[in-house]
Formats: sequence, C-alpha cells, structure tokens
Amino acid sequence: MKVPLLERAFALVMIAFLAPLMLFTAVVQWVTSGRPLFYTSKRLGCCGEVFTVYKFRSMINDRKLIERVIKSKNERTGTVLHNFELDSPVYTSWGRVMEATQLVELPQLFNVARGEMSIVGNRPLPLSISEALKERYGSLAYGRMAVAPGLAGVVQLIGKDTLTDEERLILEKKFADRILALSHAPFIQFYFKITILIVTVIHVLTRGKFFLFSEWILNGSR
Repeated sequence: MKVPLLERAFALVMIAFLAPLMLFTAVVQWVTSGRPLFYTSKRLGCCGEVFTVYKFRSMINDRKLIERVIKSKNERTGTVLHNFELDSPVYTSWGRVMEATQLVELPQLFNVARGEMSIVGNRPLPLSISEALKERYGSLAYGRMAVAPGLAGVVQLIGKDTLTDEERLILEKKFADRILALSHAPFIQFYFKITILIVTVIHVLTRGKFFLFSEWILNGSR
C-alpha cells in the first residue's frame, strides 16, 4: 500500500515548520554528545520492502554495551520487541530528553516525504527483529506489514511496554486491517491518521496521562 501524496505533502509542510526545532536538536546533540548526529538503520517496510530509517542519535557510541543490555533484557523478559527505560545506561543525557519528548523521531518526516513511511502506522522494525517475529509468529507478523510503517504508532498509545509480542502483533494487524478498509476513502483515512497523530503529541506532552482507548483506535471514530 503506497503512501498517499496528501501525507507526503503534509510531511514537507511539517519539515519546513519544524526546521528550527530540528536544527536546535541537532546543535544540542553535537555540543553534548558529538558526532554522529543521526542514527540510520535498515528497516522492513510495507510488503517487505527494505528502506533506511533516520533518527537523531540518542544512544552512546558503545555497540558492545548496547548489545549486552539488549541480550540481558531479552533473556529477562523473553520478548523480541522491547524498549529501553529512560534511565538505561545506553542513552546519553540529551538522548533521554529526545526519547522522552520523541524529538528523536523527527528526521523520519523525510522518510514520509519520500513515501517510505506514513505519518501513522505500525512502527518499522530492524530486519533481525522482523525475521525473529516472522519465524515465531508466522502470518501474524506478516499482517502488520500490509500497510506502510508509521512515524507514530497506535501501540505506543495503548501501552507498548505492557504488551506481549503476540498481543502487540494482534493490535498492529487490526490497525493495518482498519487502514486497508479506509483505502477507498483517502480523506477519511488521512483524518483518522491526523487525529491519532494529534493524540500522540498530547500523549507525549502529558507524559502518558492522556489515554486513547484501543477500541476507538481500531474501529475508528464514529
């Protein structure tokens, strides 16, 4: 499913509007943590298409330490999908701020403008994690890739840290089905995504105190 031109145009407008904030973020990153300013990673997109995702770098330049933390967390939780706590040693001091405010994701607006990502969708996963999920959950893991990955994701609003891998995949597949059902009505689909994006911003600014019910997300506003 291709990213609509309406969303790509919206991303270009947001890039222009948020350019001063992105420049400020990059300067603080350079002063406090040095280079590289950005983190790039190969991710699996819609229908298995591989693309490069862009983020501000929020982690330290110590790959071995990061890998040890990931291995330890995988062994402790038994999950493939996971997120680091903000006090994790893998983050830089400014990186914690960027993660808490989601400034880290702003460069992905360029991915949206290029048609590789949507403004809202299931978050793009690293290739190794995608393969591990497909091996463990089969068709359920493939279902989340029926639509373009997103800058923001509904699972993040529902509670990504409290879900098992299977629960998360089920919700992501339901969201993908909902987006596909709206493919015949692009303006309604765009309104649906913008609404979720606005709620995501509120969710971040209120530090998770604003909660959007999953049933509304998956069934749409009526």
